[in-house]
Amino acid sequence: MRNVIFNEVRYALALHTRLSQWRDEVEREINNHINRQYMLVYRSPKDDCEEDFIFLNSVEYPLVKKSDNRFKYTEILRFYAD
Repeated sequence: MRNVIFNEVRYALALHTRLSQWRDEVEREINNHINRQYMLVYRSPKDDCEEDFIFLNSVEYPLVKKSDNRFKYTEILRFYAD
């Protein structure tokens, strides 16, 4: 039953946050089926922007960063796993 979704669809999208249930069981179950991984990085124009990060495979990646301009936007960055 576990592999049914991967046998039935060409693409599957899993969104998770740093505080999600991604780790452990879920990660183990779908890790062999992952082809590409992306992260969303929110860029805030606020002067008092509190930056936030996530650690994946012992590497720090941004989740929230100060905007390089006066606009707020979200970047989609490719994540390369080991």
